[in-house]
Order: sequence, then structure tokens, then C-alpha cells
Amino acid sequence: MIIAGVLLFLLVYTWIIFPGVMLFAFRRVPHNRAALPHNEGTLPLTIVMFIHNEEGVLENSLSALITCPSDMWNADFIIISDASTDGSHAVIERFQTLDKRFTLIQCDDRLGKPGQWHKHQDMLRARKGYLLCLDADVVIQSEGWGVLHRLVQQNPEAIIAGRSRSQSNSKEVYFDSESMYLSLETRLKLAEGDVFRRAMGVFGACYILPCKNLPVIPPKLTVDDFFIAYAQLKAGKPSIVSHEIVAHEYVSGKLAVEFRRKRRITCGNWQNLLKLPKLPGRGSFQTLWLLWSHKILRWLTPILGIALIVSGCFLDTYLQP
Repeated sequence: MIIAGVLLFLLVYTWIIFPGVMLFAFRRVPHNRAALPHNEGTLPLTIVMFIHNEEGVLENSLSALITCPSDMWNADFIIISDASTDGSHAVIERFQTLDKRFTLIQCDDRLGKPGQWHKHQDMLRARKGYLLCLDADVVIQSEGWGVLHRLVQQNPEAIIAGRSRSQSNSKEVYFDSESMYLSLETRLKLAEGDVFRRAMGVFGACYILPCKNLPVIPPKLTVDDFFIAYAQLKAGKPSIVSHEIVAHEYVSGKLAVEFRRKRRITCGNWQNLLKLPKLPGRGSFQTLWLLWSHKILRWLTPILGIALIVSGCFLDTYLQP
């Protein structure tokens, strides 16, 4: 009976109690929006985008990069092609003729985004200023550049992420439920960032950090964004999610496609869990508490649920006269 009670409490805690407490605390914290500090110079910025056969969305995303204001950011755009075989290279080369800030790096081997991170990490870490990672299907709202500039000056050592606003042509009911879940998840990360300055994970398609803070990314990693974000926390750097930076992301919204993506993320989460203790630094109590409350107990939900059912069956057998 004690085991069943503990299992039930852990499930209720991670899905109801913890989110409720965090959101309640978030409402009570004053959310100050400091005025934009005056900066006579611009900040160096490298925008990196990993692509694989993204011809259909590149036109919009690269056009949005050109709107990056030169009075705030001294930006360069590095597009790393993960063995693209469609017309993506032609689109990028056309933009290169219009704007010399674009650089195309073509890779013949299909390594995936984490593999390309591992291959090019030394080059990206050695660059000056800040590193902004964007997915090819993501477009930042024009006012987001100014907000990002302000937040970087206020939090120069932090990893800062925007929030996702998903768009899809899918009519499946799944997309609506997924959007609702992502909305709640974003609010929870906003609360963690505002209350503790330790958002547990960032929106992997739009985040910025100092180039020098990019951690050593191991080979054969499956999910890179959570690994990079947690490395900042373990090194004692803040992690913040801003509701003012809105990144529009196109998703398929189809159950089969999203299921494959979720399966990859789930496998990557467990892989990350084995690699996190090897990261340099020592996580604070708050960081470890948020990691277990927000992430690990959720990942354990299927196991906890099965264990609760099995313990319930044994309890029912034991109590029978």
C-alpha cells in the first residue's frame, strides 16, 4: 500500500502539484520590463541554421534573417547543409549574391543536426559575440530582434530562448491537443526562468547564447538543444525563456510524423540523462530539483504508471479474504 501511495504521489506531483506551484509563483513575481539600455555599438552575432532538404521554407526564413537590424547586431549567417539533395543550395546561393553575410557550408555526409553540431562546434565556439541557433522552418517576428538585443545586454551570460507559435495546415485533432500542451509547457518554462532563472530546457529552434559558452558536444548525440541548455545551467549560467520573442514554426501536425519526432526526442532524453553527469560544473539544488520535477519524473511516467497498476493488482490480491 505504501509503494502504491508513493507511485501515485509522484505522478500527481510531476503533472499537477509542481506545475501548479510554479505557475502560482510565476503570477506573484513582478515581471519587470526594463527600458532598453543605450548601446553605442553593435553586438557581434552569428546565426547558424542546419538544413536538410528545406527548399520549401528557406525563402521565408532567409528573407527574415535579412531584416536583422544592423544598428543592433553585426550579424553573419552560416547555413550548414546536412547533405541536402533538393534545391536548397540554389536558394542559399541566390541570397549570397544579394547579401555577402551569408555563408553556405556543404556537407556530403548525412549526420543529422547533432552530428553537424559536433563537427562544426570548434568553429562556432571560436567566433565572437553571440550564437543564435534557428531552424530552417522558423521565422522570428521583426520586433523580436530588439527584444533579443535588450535581453542579451541585461543577461550577457545567459542562454535565452523565444517561444514557439506553431502553424500547420493539418486538420487532425492531434494538432490542437499538441498546441495546448506546448502552450502549458511554455508557461512552465517561463515560470522557471522568471522565478529561478533556470528554465529547464529551451525552445530548440530559436535560442541564443555566448559563443564561448557553447559546451563540448559529444558525437552521436540524438537531442542537442536540451544538452546545450542544461550544460549552461550546470556551469552556473542563467537560462531564460522570453514570451516577448515569438518564433513562428511550421509543423506537419500529422500524427504519424509527430510520433516519429516524439520517439526520437524520448530516446534522446534518456541518452542525455546518461551524459549530463559528465558535464563540467556542479548543478545547484534548485537545478536538480527542477530537473527531477519537470523532466525526469515525466520521462518515468510510463514506468511509474505500470508499476502503480502492478502494485494495485498485488494489493487487491492481498486484501481479498
